[in-house]
Amino acid sequence: MYREDYINGIIHALAFLSRKVDIKSSLNLTDLNVHAEDFYKDFLNKALGYNLININTINQNAVSIDLGDSTTRIAIQVTSTSALAKTRRTVKKFIENRLYREYDRLIILNLVKTTRHKDPFIGDADIFQIDTKKDMWDYKKLARIIAGKETLLLKDIYDFLHRELKLVEETKLPKEVQTIIALIDHLSNGENPDAGNCFIEDPDPEGKINNRFADHAEFLTQSYTELYAVYGPNIETIKDQTDIGTVQIAKKSLYLKTYSDNILTKCNNNPKMAIDKLIQELSNAVGQKGIEYDETAIRFFLIDELTRCNVFPNSEVTNA
Repeated sequence: MYREDYINGIIHALAFLSRKVDIKSSLNLTDLNVHAEDFYKDFLNKALGYNLININTINQNAVSIDLGDSTTRIAIQVTSTSALAKTRRTVKKFIENRLYREYDRLIILNLVKTTRHKDPFIGDADIFQIDTKKDMWDYKKLARIIAGKETLLLKDIYDFLHRELKLVEETKLPKEVQTIIALIDHLSNGENPDAGNCFIEDPDPEGKINNRFADHAEFLTQSYTELYAVYGPNIETIKDQTDIGTVQIAKKSLYLKTYSDNILTKCNNNPKMAIDKLIQELSNAVGQKGIEYDETAIRFFLIDELTRCNVFPNSEVTNA
C-alpha cells in the first residue's frame, strides 16, 4: 500500500466511528461514548506520542476531563456534544477544580463534529483559556494532523484502527460511482450562500418527465421545483469549478443510464419507487465512504439527472 492509501484508510475509519457515534447518540444510546474514551486514549498515544491515561478509571467523579498526560501536561475531554454552553461548563469546571495546575492545555475532542464558536477564547484570561480554533478537535482535525506523519507510523495507525474497529477492507468503488459520491458530497454542503435563494420557473422545458412518466409527472416536477431552490445554485458550479473533469462527468452519465434503467426495470417502470431505491443504494455507498450527506441532496441529484436523460433514459438510448 502507498502513503495515500494509508491516509484514506485512516480517514475512512475515523469517519466511520464518528457516524456510528452520531447515530447512536440520536437514539440516546451512549455506550459507545464510554468505550470511545479508551479507544482514543490508545489511538492518540500511538498517533501523537502522548502518554494519556483514562482519568475516569482512577477517579469516577472526575470532572471536565476524561484523559490526561502528566508528561506533556495535556488534558482531553471526550464528548459528542458541540454546544457552546457545554464548552463553557467544561472550561469553568476545569478552572474551579484548579486543573490548570496539572495541565497546561485542555483539548475538547468531539466524537461527531465540532462547532465553530465566535469567541476565539473561552475561559478566564487571567487564569486559563482554551483556543477555540486550536483546542477543539474532531475526526477531520485529527486527520489533518496525522496526514503529516511518516509512512511507517501511518501504516501502524492504519492497522490499529482497522483492528480495533473491526473494519472490513474497503472495496474499491468504480470511478463512476466515486464521481457520483463526490457530486453528492458537494451538493450536501449547506454552506453555499446562494442555497435557498434560487427559483426555477420551468423545471422540465423539454417535457422529458411528462413524456416518459405522465402518471408521475406532477410529483417529479413539483419535487424538482422545490429542491432546485436549495440545491440548484450548486450543481453547475460543482461541475464547472471542482476537480471533477468532463471525462469523469461523461463516464458518470453513461454509468447512471445503465444503472438507473436496471433499477427502473426492477421497480416495474415506477419512477417514484425507483428513485427511492436509488437513494437507498447511493446513501449506503456514501455512508461507506464516510462522507457527510443528506438524502434530499441525493434526491435532487437524481431528478436533475432525470431531466438530462441520464437517469431512466429512453429505451433507445439505453440500448444504443
